[in-house]
Amino acid sequence: MKKIVLSTLMLTLLSTNSLADNIIGGAIGYGAQEFELNNITNEGDEFNFDLYYRYMINKNIGVEAGWQSATGGIGSFIIDQISEVKDAHYSGPRIASYFQYPIFNETYAYAKLGVNKYKLDYLLNDISSNESDLGFEGSIGFEKRFKPGIGLNLEYRLINSSIIKANQFLIGFSYKF
Repeated sequence: MKKIVLSTLMLTLLSTNSLADNIIGGAIGYGAQEFELNNITNEGDEFNFDLYYRYMINKNIGVEAGWQSATGGIGSFIIDQISEVKDAHYSGPRIASYFQYPIFNETYAYAKLGVNKYKLDYLLNDISSNESDLGFEGSIGFEKRFKPGIGLNLEYRLINSSIIKANQFLIGFSYKF
């Protein structure tokens, strides 16, 4: 993870493209989650929140660093009543390569490929526990940019690690400066 972060930072710092953009943004979403804990599988739904900073190296390629947090949804609350694993939620940093392709009139299709290090907190037999692991993260989506720098995006994200698997649908807003 450290090598990936350092490589991405070096690439960002060494880039001298005067057309580079900085973008900050956030998203909220809903999805399905599955946790694999001590040979116990826990499935449910989740609400998620994401904040990020993206540096565009050129008009189609960028790097993105963010922080995501997710907590159980309504279905997970119901499942928690009968499950051994309760109150499962996770959060942590992520970093990704960002690729966009213009479709028309400041509208872009995009993809993100990256890694995450999420910490999962949960209760098992009324004992608070946590686990952490590196995982893969991939996203596809559409973004519409408006003047003066405001953006709106819709995204599907897949998270996969040895302890967390999630499918998320997010809506987000961003600001380009």
